[in-house]
Amino acid sequence: MHNPHAETRFVELMTELFQLDEAEALDFGIYRVIRRHNKEVREFLGEITTKSGEKQLQGGTLSSLLESAFTATDHEVIEEAKERKAELESQLGINAKQSHDEREAILAGHSKVPALKAMVQEYRDTLDTLNAQQTGGTDRTEVLNHLYNFFARHYQDGDFIVERRFNKNGSRYIQSRGEDTEFHWATEDMYYIKSGDTFTDYPVTLSNGEKLVFTVEPGTLNDTRASLKPTDKAHYEISSVAKQEDGSHTVTLSYLKGAQSDKQKNDIAAAVCQKVKADEAEVKRWLNHFIARNQSDFFIHKKLKEALTSDLDIFIKTEVLNTEQLLELNDLPRRAIQVGRIIKQVGLQIIDFVATLEDFQKQLWEKKKLVFNTRYVITLDRIAKLAGEAWLEQQLLTIIKAQRSEWKALGLGEFKAAVDCKEILPGDLASETKTRWLPLPVDTGLLDDDFKWMLLAAVTESAPLDESLDGVAIHSDNWQALNTLQEKYREQVKCIYIDPPYNTGGDGFPYKDLYQHASWLSLMEDRLNKSSIYMSEKAVLFASIDHHSKVGLIECLNRAFGKANRVEEIIWNQTIGSKNTSPTYSTNHEYVEVYAKNKKSSSADKRIFREPKPGAAQTLAFLSDLSLSFPSISEAEEKLSAFFKEHIAELSKSLESLGLKYEKKSDPWNNLYNYSFLEYRDNQGRLIPHDRAAQENATLWAYMSDPGSMPQVKEDSQRDEFKDSEDPLFRFYQPQHPQSGKPCPPPSRGWVWPEKPVEGLAYSFQELADKDMVIWFDWNEERPRTPRFKKFLHEMETNVAKALITENSSGETALTNLTGITRSFPTPKPPALIKRFIQQTCDDRELVLDYFAGSGTTIQAVLESNHEENTRKQFIVFEAGSHFENILVDNRIKKLSGSLSWKKGTAINKNGTGIFVRIQALEQYEDTLENLDTELSQQNAFDFDDPAFSLRYRMNRESKAVYCAIDSYRSPWGYQLKRALGGGEAPSQPVDLVESLIYLLGLKVNQLYREAEGVVITGQDRRSRTVAVFFRDCDHKNSEAWVSAKLAAHEAQLLYTNLPAELSCEGSDRLQAIEAVFANQFGRGEL
Repeated sequence: MHNPHAETRFVELMTELFQLDEAEALDFGIYRVIRRHNKEVREFLGEITTKSGEKQLQGGTLSSLLESAFTATDHEVIEEAKERKAELESQLGINAKQSHDEREAILAGHSKVPALKAMVQEYRDTLDTLNAQQTGGTDRTEVLNHLYNFFARHYQDGDFIVERRFNKNGSRYIQSRGEDTEFHWATEDMYYIKSGDTFTDYPVTLSNGEKLVFTVEPGTLNDTRASLKPTDKAHYEISSVAKQEDGSHTVTLSYLKGAQSDKQKNDIAAAVCQKVKADEAEVKRWLNHFIARNQSDFFIHKKLKEALTSDLDIFIKTEVLNTEQLLELNDLPRRAIQVGRIIKQVGLQIIDFVATLEDFQKQLWEKKKLVFNTRYVITLDRIAKLAGEAWLEQQLLTIIKAQRSEWKALGLGEFKAAVDCKEILPGDLASETKTRWLPLPVDTGLLDDDFKWMLLAAVTESAPLDESLDGVAIHSDNWQALNTLQEKYREQVKCIYIDPPYNTGGDGFPYKDLYQHASWLSLMEDRLNKSSIYMSEKAVLFASIDHHSKVGLIECLNRAFGKANRVEEIIWNQTIGSKNTSPTYSTNHEYVEVYAKNKKSSSADKRIFREPKPGAAQTLAFLSDLSLSFPSISEAEEKLSAFFKEHIAELSKSLESLGLKYEKKSDPWNNLYNYSFLEYRDNQGRLIPHDRAAQENATLWAYMSDPGSMPQVKEDSQRDEFKDSEDPLFRFYQPQHPQSGKPCPPPSRGWVWPEKPVEGLAYSFQELADKDMVIWFDWNEERPRTPRFKKFLHEMETNVAKALITENSSGETALTNLTGITRSFPTPKPPALIKRFIQQTCDDRELVLDYFAGSGTTIQAVLESNHEENTRKQFIVFEAGSHFENILVDNRIKKLSGSLSWKKGTAINKNGTGIFVRIQALEQYEDTLENLDTELSQQNAFDFDDPAFSLRYRMNRESKAVYCAIDSYRSPWGYQLKRALGGGEAPSQPVDLVESLIYLLGLKVNQLYREAEGVVITGQDRRSRTVAVFFRDCDHKNSEAWVSAKLAAHEAQLLYTNLPAELSCEGSDRLQAIEAVFANQFGRGEL
């Protein structure tokens, strides 16, 4: 008979599957979207009714489908049973005129005959089927149980995680690619979307103004998460409610094993209301927000319909139509096939509907996000250089008024007047006194919008905007930023450095219970796949990691770049000494995995995978400054020696603080100390005597003495032509001493160069002698010495990079010196470490990308590298954390732009390189969900028989109305979207349509300026086609005349404006529609 409990379980699962209860209780995110489309969900699912304590579905496509399938099956079973009954009665000699006792007597007699015994039993079973009509009810129960089991195994707290089972014992299968070894995880083919903080403080403001902060007690959180098994649930209970000094109340919750009950939620709300004047229902509603935020919606499946449909087929074949049933000699095979048919029919309908919801979320996740706001940080020296000193002086008082308090707060000093913003550089005999503008940062966000547009107009009048920038900092989830900016920076990045969460369980990485490692792998795979889009042909990616997730990271990198493009695994030795606290081995190292976009191309470039010789840049800078006073050679060499000794003293002191002793062999500058000889040369490399150094404006060149002998390589040193005195390649010649005119002995292995020039060889002895690069010793008749050669430091300032590096500088110390606060950000990397990788790969004006920017260490590494190498490398950084402004922007950008030297939060000097940076905040996935809570008119809406198609149509229609409506783009100003900033209603904020359009077009911007009628953008797209955009205010009275004038002023291959169909001026037929570009936010698919 039918089991009503089976139907109750099924109904409850469907309610959870379509998130109906959550949608009723929660008013944010996808729950709000589902509630908005409750009509379509109800039309599919039907109404949920309760009868005698059991839940049922009434009405709706799903309940009708179930009823029609079971009705058809019941009718089919009865008809087949009647036919079989007639056949058996004929064979057994039974007819309708016989009494019950007579029939029983006949059947009892036949039962004693072995050949007829099975037939008698089949007859009795057939009578039971007809009389009790139990088959339909039994099959209904079986179908509902199977459907429940199938969907329940794949759905967990708001996420579909397809388990791919192939039998009842829980064994899994994988979709192999046919390789000899493969790597898979539970959440493959899923987007990891948990960009927000999880299990962190959640502040809310109640309607009466009371403030609560929900938080989780760390001890129970860590213990419970570590002990959860695959079938376990977890719940929250009240721990304490405490009032804080600011008047808010902290609600501390325990996280414990066991399913969450409504009573536990009520107890939490009641406990809060005992301490706070609040409505229990409102407190419970915010509690539900907090729970949903932590436990659900970690993933969006990329191919849910395909995955569930495939798994349903396997489920039916292995768990519904099992072999044992099909081989039974009764009606079980027929019934099993009927049950399987119904399960597939109903299951596919459910899959289609839930996949529609999941696909809609996927479309919203993949949507190119718009820019909420754009501002610039630019230093005074850069303004003077790019916009002109006259423009700066005109705006200076306005700037000082807006920036003065921030400059002081940043630790840069007090600047009250224009004269304070300049520095006088005294001259000497060789140079005049100069004045320079200090590199004080100006944040356009602290001034009005007119200032920003005036600045951009002044800058881009003479210099291309994007080429003038030093970097871009984006406040956003990194996948969203990578997805939105990819057209603009496609194949433009030379170096990527990332420091992702290490997935240690305690590093703050939010993961779904039971899926810690799978969550992390999904996070990494999608972001690494996007990385390759940004990388140029010779680009290299460096990814920091430790032993916890190294194997998983390598597998993800192999998928993204291919095993053939793995370059190296760098071992970063963090301390020279070992620690004795570990019970096994002292782990004092981490790893940096290195992959190339194209390893062959990267390896062929001899500039890449080399790094500056440690100390070379500092020594050359020292010599450059020393050269200005033109000291004698002996005096200069003494000062160089003192410079080296000072470094050794500083290094020794640093090592002592770590409990270590200085050893010359471990000194990174060790190989530099041989460059102890100096001489003056001019800018053409000619040797200049000291007495003419000032006159020739010569500089000091450092060199070491090199033997110039053949390398000890057998196949080279033993070549016959090297020993043949008649051969031009002869290497055992005896050069003539310039003083005595007598021959000098060659090195024992011969010279590395031939004596005279040979085509195809870079140098010869004769050429080096002509350039005064040979060291001739005083002639000694008894023991003539072999000449040596000058190896100049500036020509040998790079080394082949090593896979084992020691970097003892502290990222924490560097950040503390900047902020003046200890532990302002957890485990920042040392800037010197990242600087190594940048210098190994990047040249002047090349791009560095970091999409796990953290505190912004990569920014500091780029700025320091530029300072040392006198280059203009640019950076792009993405960071979603709440520390974006106060750590990354205020400290790494603003402070370092003014000074590279800090101590306890105060600038030591004003030696900053200056900066010009674009700072933006992007729309996020949560914002997109918030903006789809808009009631649409039902006018011109269509009703469809297929609920899944109807839902898909309405959701797409709603998305277009919010994001693609033509009226939204009648002006570059005034468009607003809701922004989810935390607990409470999402406020509407202006959208920067101009910058959003630049990213959608993938423009490299040259000129950007605003006038009363609109905004003009010029530049090139990624195909190097010239582009001009005239984003007009369509309602301005001079709009058409303005477009006509701009068409004449800005010729380009591609021309854009908004609503071009309204224009009739000359050339308007060439204009493409801006609104069509914005329609591509959703890609070129359904939307």
